[in-house]
Amino acid sequence: MLALIAISDNALRAKVKGQLQSIAEIHQILESSTAEDALFQLLETKPDVLIAFDLLPARNGFHLAGVINDNQLGVPVIVLSDNPLCAIDAIRNHVHDFLVTPYSPEKLIASVRKAFQLRSGKDEGNSTKLRKIKLATAGGFSLFDLDKLNYCMADRTYTTLCFLDGKEECSTSNLGRVEKMLSAFRFARINRSVIVNIDAVRSIDLKRNVCIVDTFSGKKEFKVSKGYLRQVVDIK
Repeated sequence: MLALIAISDNALRAKVKGQLQSIAEIHQILESSTAEDALFQLLETKPDVLIAFDLLPARNGFHLAGVINDNQLGVPVIVLSDNPLCAIDAIRNHVHDFLVTPYSPEKLIASVRKAFQLRSGKDEGNSTKLRKIKLATAGGFSLFDLDKLNYCMADRTYTTLCFLDGKEECSTSNLGRVEKMLSAFRFARINRSVIVNIDAVRSIDLKRNVCIVDTFSGKKEFKVSKGYLRQVVDIK
């Protein structure tokens, strides 16, 4: 596997490189100090993961992630930052992961390995046919397709599952249990009552503190609690 680091600070770049060198799957590590050079190397070498700091000359790491996603280059981007409030930018630019410094080396290593699994299409324990969860319903247990799940809402001690085709199902599992079962996938809790499919999140309105999600009936707004902001971007 090939990794690309885009960090302007020499000491931090060397530190991240040292952490990546402990990953046996990585056979080559490329380095860049600017977003423009990183983008050039990315087009030339097609790395399996990009690790970028949020502050870079000319463009920041989030702009770089946005360019990669807008052009469908398919490279997972991990953004490092010393500002936890930049989590909003991570959501907007659909980064693979957002880590606030100081972070543990184990956390970066786990995130990189997850990126490799997604890049190769061999996501550990989550192949296409296994992207389903089994939840209790009034009629027994049922399998639900996660690729079609839009968001989940607490309904007292039950959970309403809302799908991209507009259908709804009621699970007798509470939202906390559903959250645990979805933790390995691209879902995140945004307040005490709602879990959303991260891929359906289109924007965050900071003035009104709402999350705008694409649904079957159009765009839907949900309140985002500050206490859950980290969970929106910390996708395991």
